[in-house]
Amino acid sequence: MATKDYYQILELEAGADKSSIKKAYRKLAMRYHPDKQGGSESTSVHFEEIQEAYETLSDAYKREQYLQGRWLEQAMGKNAEGFLSASEIIKLTIKTEQYLSGVDKFKLDSYTLLNYLLVIFNLTRINTILSEKNQAVENTFVEHLMLISKQLSSEGELQLKERLKIILENNDKLNQAWLFQITKKRKSELLDRLTIPIVLILVLIICIVIYFSSK
Repeated sequence: MATKDYYQILELEAGADKSSIKKAYRKLAMRYHPDKQGGSESTSVHFEEIQEAYETLSDAYKREQYLQGRWLEQAMGKNAEGFLSASEIIKLTIKTEQYLSGVDKFKLDSYTLLNYLLVIFNLTRINTILSEKNQAVENTFVEHLMLISKQLSSEGELQLKERLKIILENNDKLNQAWLFQITKKRKSELLDRLTIPIVLILVLIICIVIYFSSK
């Protein structure tokens, strides 16, 4: 299902600022409110879309998620199917890496990104890269995908790496570098999971010490 164009629903240019979004919402809400349009079904549906668009675009986190999803969908629609030459695949890889380098990783939908990557960089396109029989091209392709994969979970990285095994099996240096990156990510994820329990335990210990020292 295609992502709705919330900017179009609010009759705005893409990238409109928060003030413009609020102003457009108020104007359209007044115009299409069911009470002013006789409560017709079509008007009610459009009014709900207007509210949905405003709630998404006026919230910084929701807007970021929406824009990411729309970008990925547009990229998939243009590049998911059909033949791409090796040079076009490399350009797409670099473009994707450049885009993601400017995205807050804490706001990124890792699952959506992984699915996008697995669709775009399918086995046919990997074989296209291999058909060049050019080590420099292969290295460039893998290196940029390694940078992209930093936005994924360790399991997501592993899935993407597995997709490229036909290339990596002949490149031990990059294979080991990617394994090291995944291992490092796993340790970081484990530390993140343990941080809150450790802090709670320390707080509990401090409270116990304070309690007994005050007696």
